Amino acid sequence: MKSSSDNEITKPAKDLPKESQEMDTSEQVLDLKRDPDYEKLMEHYQKGEKELSLMVLNTLEKRYQAHPELLRIKDDLQFKSSVKDLTTKFEKGEKRESRKATLNLAIFAIVGTILVMLAFYLTSRFLITRTVEEVVDQNVGQLTSLQGQVESLLNRGRPGPAAEIIETMREINPNWGALPELTERVETLLDLEARYNQALALVAEGNRAEALAIFQSIEAQQPGLWDVRRQIDTLDDSVQVNALLEEGANAFASGDWGTVISAYESAMALDPSIGDPRVTEQLLGAYLNDIERILQDQNAPIEDIETAEAYYRKAAGMLPQGGGFASQRARLEELDDLLQERKYARMARDIYSDPNQNLSTVGSAVSYLKRAAAINPENDALALAVQNAESYQTGFSHFAALDWAPAIEAFNAILASESEFLKPHARVLLYEAYFGYGKSLAGAGDPEGALTALEGAEDLAWAERGNLMKLFQVQLLIGDINWGAGNFEAAFAAYQDALENIDGMTRLEAAPDTQRNYVEALSFAENALYDNAYENFQQVRDTINVIYTFSAVTVENGSTLAFFANNNGSTIHAVNQANDLPEDVVVTFSGTLQVPSIEN
Repeated sequence: MKSSSDNEITKPAKDLPKESQEMDTSEQVLDLKRDPDYEKLMEHYQKGEKELSLMVLNTLEKRYQAHPELLRIKDDLQFKSSVKDLTTKFEKGEKRESRKATLNLAIFAIVGTILVMLAFYLTSRFLITRTVEEVVDQNVGQLTSLQGQVESLLNRGRPGPAAEIIETMREINPNWGALPELTERVETLLDLEARYNQALALVAEGNRAEALAIFQSIEAQQPGLWDVRRQIDTLDDSVQVNALLEEGANAFASGDWGTVISAYESAMALDPSIGDPRVTEQLLGAYLNDIERILQDQNAPIEDIETAEAYYRKAAGMLPQGGGFASQRARLEELDDLLQERKYARMARDIYSDPNQNLSTVGSAVSYLKRAAAINPENDALALAVQNAESYQTGFSHFAALDWAPAIEAFNAILASESEFLKPHARVLLYEAYFGYGKSLAGAGDPEGALTALEGAEDLAWAERGNLMKLFQVQLLIGDINWGAGNFEAAFAAYQDALENIDGMTRLEAAPDTQRNYVEALSFAENALYDNAYENFQQVRDTINVIYTFSAVTVENGSTLAFFANNNGSTIHAVNQANDLPEDVVVTFSGTLQVPSIEN
């Protein structure tokens, strides 16, 4: 609690009497001015030291309550303080706004600076990147171009210049992707080039076989390089030529004329420049000797004869002009005549051996033989062959016309000849002519004449046991003619001979019914029951195909059926029966026939 004295001190002046107040104020003014603290107050006040002024003022107010001067100073200080506060506040606000503006400006400046720096960075980066890309693009284009040059050089087999370009590429970009492959290719090609030069050196030294092996290895590793293929061909030819010349010389020493010719001709084909007189002489001798060898072979085929003719022409071309080779030329002329004679005779024989022979080709064969005989009129054997050929042509012409009697006469003339030429052909046709003539006479009511003709066929069939069908067919026909003539015993003797001569009983085991009919026929015949025997035997004949073997044979229009039948173990009559053909000897169509035969 405040004391009463404090209350008195702080009591406002307005509560005092007016006269008392005025008196006190006057006294206070005098006392105040004499107060040392007042002087301090004024000093601080005048200096504007607000805080110090207020401190001294508060002290003085306690002494001089409600002193007007102090109140005035206090109000003034308070005013100044308020103004100052406002100023300070304003200044602080301004400073705050200024700082804010400064901060914003700084931020803006910083952001702007960053943006500028970023723009500069991006621009620089873009320019640098673009520059780098331009440089890279330029390098890529240059490297690509250089790579193309290297590949072109490698493809042309030039590893040296290619290696230099690769070094340039490595300086531009050692990491260029194609460098390892290109380097490897260059190294490989350099190695091949070294081997190539080694092979050339070996060729120069005459070591062709070793050089050839190197060239072949290069070609195998990289085909088509440089002129390796040509070198191989040349060396291969050279090596082959040497080998062939050696082979020819060895063959000449052993008398192997065919090998001499083959070896020397092959060598000369590989190297036409061969001019070794020894080779020429040996080749000429081989031609002459091989021509003579072919001429000595009476059965030499036309191909061998034509080969001999070619040898003659080559030998004639090899003989130089002059008297030094007169004997050789004379011998060649003799050989040429012999070759022409042998050629025409061979051409004729080939016609006669052809189952497709016809009237036209048979006429050509006669013409060839006459040419051969004209070349060598002193050849008696050839003259007889011409006579047989003319008889054969006559008989063949009558045979084709089914004019049997003159055909038989012509073919018998051949069989009576001293020459064996065409006798086998005449026998084939003569059998068929006798058979046809016998049927013809039997049909004309002349069984005796028919049997006489068939006996001729039977004799030929007995002489040729290789064709069982011939004997079987002619004996059956003899039996039929005897039966027709009423000679029953002779007929069944012929029937029995026909089957026994082909071992018919054994063959019929595969057909029990037919075999039984045959046995019964024989029994009836032994008991002179010929009608019953004939009936049973006809049943046997109806099923006689069981003993035949059939084969398919292709024939041509105009061919003579006799040779096809004979070559397949049959007869014209059997073939015509098997194929339901008319009784003809010449095929009037092209096709396939079933040819029956009896296995021997």
